[in-house]
Amino acid sequence: MRWRRGRSKMSISFEIKNLASLVTFRQLYDDGKNDIYFIVSQFVEAIIVNSSLYSFSITELSREIKRQFGFNIPDYVIQSSLKRVDCVTKKNHQFIVDANKLSACKFNEQFQGAFEKNNILVGELYDFFEERYGTISEENKNLLTEEFCSFLLNGSSENNFSDIISAFIIEREDNLEIVNHIRAIKEGAVLYTGINSSSNISERGSWKVPLTIYVEIEILFHLAGYNGEVFKKLADDLFSLISEMNSKSIKRPIKIRYFEEVMDEIEKFFKKAENIVAGKEILSIDNYAMNTIVKGCKKASDVIEKKSTFFSMLKAKGILQADPYDYYSDNNYEYNLESLESIQRYGLTEDKIRYIQHINYVNILRQGEDINDLKRCKHVILTEVGKILYISSDISHQKVPLAINMGMLTNRLWFDLNKGFGAREFPSNFDIILKSKIVLSSLLTETVSEKYEQAYREFKSEKINMEQMEDFILRLREEVKKPEDINQDSVENVLEFITEKELNIYQSEKERLDFTVKKREEEIDEYKKILKEKESDIALNEELLIKERKEKLQSYICTKESADNEIKKRMTRFDILLKICGTIYYLGIIALFFFLDAPRKNYFLGVLAVLPPAISGIIALITNKPIGFLEGVQFIKQNRKKKIERKVYKMFDIDLNKLQNIQSELNKMNRN
Repeated sequence: MRWRRGRSKMSISFEIKNLASLVTFRQLYDDGKNDIYFIVSQFVEAIIVNSSLYSFSITELSREIKRQFGFNIPDYVIQSSLKRVDCVTKKNHQFIVDANKLSACKFNEQFQGAFEKNNILVGELYDFFEERYGTISEENKNLLTEEFCSFLLNGSSENNFSDIISAFIIEREDNLEIVNHIRAIKEGAVLYTGINSSSNISERGSWKVPLTIYVEIEILFHLAGYNGEVFKKLADDLFSLISEMNSKSIKRPIKIRYFEEVMDEIEKFFKKAENIVAGKEILSIDNYAMNTIVKGCKKASDVIEKKSTFFSMLKAKGILQADPYDYYSDNNYEYNLESLESIQRYGLTEDKIRYIQHINYVNILRQGEDINDLKRCKHVILTEVGKILYISSDISHQKVPLAINMGMLTNRLWFDLNKGFGAREFPSNFDIILKSKIVLSSLLTETVSEKYEQAYREFKSEKINMEQMEDFILRLREEVKKPEDINQDSVENVLEFITEKELNIYQSEKERLDFTVKKREEEIDEYKKILKEKESDIALNEELLIKERKEKLQSYICTKESADNEIKKRMTRFDILLKICGTIYYLGIIALFFFLDAPRKNYFLGVLAVLPPAISGIIALITNKPIGFLEGVQFIKQNRKKKIERKVYKMFDIDLNKLQNIQSELNKMNRN
C-alpha cells in the first residue's frame, strides 16, 4: 500500500454527498418510471428550494447542480427537464420561479437518508482499516474516502487503497443492507454516466452510426474463458448487449475487429504454449490464460487443436482481423501520436509498443476528430490493460477516449438499450462484489510477480540456493488466485500477502524442511481423502451391482415359477383327458352287457380286452422292457410332461442349467 497526502477535510463530505446524489438518482429513476427528465427536474426543484432561487439562467443552474450534487449534466438535458417543473417559466432568456406553485417533494428526505448511510459505510471502512494498520490520519482519511468513492464508481485497481477497499467490500458480502446500498450507488452512476456521455438521450434505443471496436488480446481470451469464469461472464454479458444493439438495426452498426499486432501476439502465445508442452519453456506462475491452454495437453498437436477451436469461436462471433490500412501514409501524418519520445515516456518495452501503436491507429481512423458521444465515435479500442487506458487518457484529451474498458461500454449499452433496473439479471459489471474480487486478484497476481522477480534476483546474486528458490516458487503458486477463488474465508490471507513488505524466503535448512514436510503432509491428506472417496465409490458401486444382480436373479426365478404354473395347468388338463378316456372305456364295457346280443358282445369285449395289453406292448417296445398297463399310463404322463416342459420353458426362455447356477449364486450372495 502506497501513501500520499490527502485532500482537505471538506472533500470527505463532498465525496459522500456525491454518492448520496447517485443513490437519490437511482431512487428517482424508479419513482419517475425510467424518465431521465423527471429525475433531473427533481434535482432542479431541490436546488430552487435549498438556494431560495427566484430567477436563474441555465448556466447558473448547471453550476449549482455541480456544486451541490457533483453532477455535470448537459445543458440541453437541464433545459428539457425544466419543462417538468411547474413553478418555472421562461422570460427574456431567464427562468422565473413562482413560489406559490412550489410543491412539496421528498427529495431532501431521500437525499439525507442516502447521505447518512454513506457516512455509516465510510465509518465502517475507517474501522476496518484501523483494525489492521492502526490509527488512520486525517490526510489518509481524506484519501481513503476519495478512493472508496472512486472505487465504487469505476472499480479501479490503480488507487493507493484498492486492496483494503476490496477486502472491506468482500467481507461484507452477506450484509444485504450494505450490498444493496452499494448497488444503488453503482446503478445511479450508470444512469448519470449515460446522461453525461450521450449527446441526445432522446435518441436512446438504437445506434445508427457504424462503430468498429478494436479488441485487445485479453478481451478475446476472456471470451474464450482462458482467464477464468468471472472474466468470461463479464465478456459474455458485454457481447450479448452488443448483439442486442446490432439486432435493432438491419445494418448491424457495431463491428468487432482486432489489429494485425494482436494476431501476431496470439500466434506467439500459442507457439509458446506448444513449447511449454514440449518441455522447451517453463510455465509462468501468474499467466492464467497460458495455464488454461496447456492444461490437459500432452503433445503440441493438442495445443494446435485448441488454437483452431479458439479461432473458430472468434469467427462464429463475427470477430475478425481488421482490413489492411496504411496508417503511416503522408495523408495521416498530422494525426500521428506515435513517436520514440512517447515510447520512452510511457516506458514501453518492445513487446508493449503495440499499446501506443493501436492508440495511434484509432486516432488516425478518427482523423483526430474530437467526438462527444461514444456511439458516434466510429472507432475505439476495447481493453482491460490499465497501461493502454492510461496512455489513451493522457495522450489525447478527447471527451470519448481512444480506448475504453468493458465496464464503460457495458454501462453505456445498458443505458441506451433502456434496460432499466427491473431486470432479473444485471450485467456482471454492475456487481461491486465481483469487481472487488477482480481487483484483489489483480493486485495479488501483481504482488506474486514482483516477489518472483525479487527472489530471482537474489538467486542470481547467490543469496539463496536452487532448493530455496524452488520452494519459494511452490509457495507463490499457492498464493495465485482467480477472482472466483477469493471469498470471505480467504480475503484476510490475500490482504496480508499483498501488504507483506519483506520477501520471506526460507533461509535455513530446517525452515525449508519444515515447509517440505508440511507440504507432503498436505498432499498425503489430500490423497487419503481422494482414496477414501474412491473406496466409498467402489463400495457403493459393488452394492449397486450386487443389488442389480439379485434383482435379475429374482426376476429369472419368478419367470421360472410362472413357467412351472403354466406346465402344471397343462398337465392338469392332460390328467383330466386321461380320466375321461378311462371313464369312457369302462362305461363302454358296461354298456356292452345291456345293449348288445351275445355274439356282438363277445366280439367287442375281445377287442376292448386287447387294448390295455396292446398299449403296454407298444410302450415295452419303446422302453425295451416289460411294463404293466398302469405303469404304461404313468409313462405316457411323464413323457407328456417332458414335452410340455420343453415347449413352455422355450416359450419363457428358461435354461435349467443356467437356473441352477443362478440359484447357487444367489444363495452365495445371501450368505456373504
